[in-house]
Amino acid sequence: MRQAKIERLLSSPPSGFWISKGYRRTLSVVSVVFSYYYLITLLIPIPEILHDPLRGKDGINIDKLDASQRFTYEFAYVLAGIGTLSPLILLTCLLLLRSSIRRITSLPNEYLDELEIANRDWAFKTGYLVIRRVGLALTVIGFTTLFILFVTTPRTWQWPGPKHPLQEVKDALVAYFEGLTADGVLDFYFQVIALLTYVAYAFPIILLAWRESKFNEALPKVENQVFKEAQAFEKAYLKRVLIVVMGFLGSILIGWLVPYAMMNGLAIMAAVLTAWFGVYVYIWSSIKTVEILKAVKSKTSNSTMATTFFVITHLLGTLLVTILVLVTLVIPGQWNSGGFNQIHPLGVILVLGVLMIPAQAISVSFASKLSKEIRLENSESKA
Repeated sequence: MRQAKIERLLSSPPSGFWISKGYRRTLSVVSVVFSYYYLITLLIPIPEILHDPLRGKDGINIDKLDASQRFTYEFAYVLAGIGTLSPLILLTCLLLLRSSIRRITSLPNEYLDELEIANRDWAFKTGYLVIRRVGLALTVIGFTTLFILFVTTPRTWQWPGPKHPLQEVKDALVAYFEGLTADGVLDFYFQVIALLTYVAYAFPIILLAWRESKFNEALPKVENQVFKEAQAFEKAYLKRVLIVVMGFLGSILIGWLVPYAMMNGLAIMAAVLTAWFGVYVYIWSSIKTVEILKAVKSKTSNSTMATTFFVITHLLGTLLVTILVLVTLVIPGQWNSGGFNQIHPLGVILVLGVLMIPAQAISVSFASKLSKEIRLENSESKA
């Protein structure tokens, strides 16, 4: 199995846009920015802000908030909305980065040059060194804080005992951590552990991608390779699309057959994970389709259908993302107050996502068909 993987990487290594300087640096920057952003959203007591004491049985009344309170509430809600999308963005960037540098990270040393080996060793060594030192620093800070609070605690036979000299600091720390875990202790600490795990896996890959992008390597002309890989790409795309479709059907079946699956979030979580994988497939296939279309257009002008459906796919995607951003950033209640007769934006997003699947599949199919025709023409001309 390992030898088959090596042969597959040697026969079809990442090329073109996948190994370009801008692509790798963009993914690296997005990964770092959103990992810090996600950390900030974890360290700010957003649940405590959203669950303001002004909230009554019917929730917070926005009209009763003054200007500063309203700004704080709206800002916290925007942070929470974007923070909810951060894990999906981080996982997508990680998968795309792994695809970009999979040849360097997966092939043994004998298949790489000295510079690639040195960059890989440096990235993983530096990445794990930084992670270890950050972990050590956090441990020292935590232990020092607990030690100071312990040794400064007055211990006498009097009851009640004297006031702790750092009682205000202690109360502030307790209130801060209670605010962080306002939506649940398990939920908060799971997100912290998940972020640390992501950093441990992603940081060396980010360093390697950034280091590799520093060298102005001449990108090979890969038209023939693109034509050769088009058929395999179409099959891989259809497999991934089938997974997305089965995932959504499975989510519906879970919500229908499993008791309380909609109430406890099981069906919604399955749908969210499927949607995330669908976003990854959409980005991955879009990049591959662009490479194929560029190569095809250099050989023939008969690419109208593939290009048309490619443009339709991205118009639908742009509209979907626009609606999603508006729904995510708007204050609750402003977009769903029209009752059952109002068009629900999440329903529109679902319809657009469903329409994108056949549009992109047709585009991929036409591009693959043209690639096959060009390969046959090249073979006949050589013969």
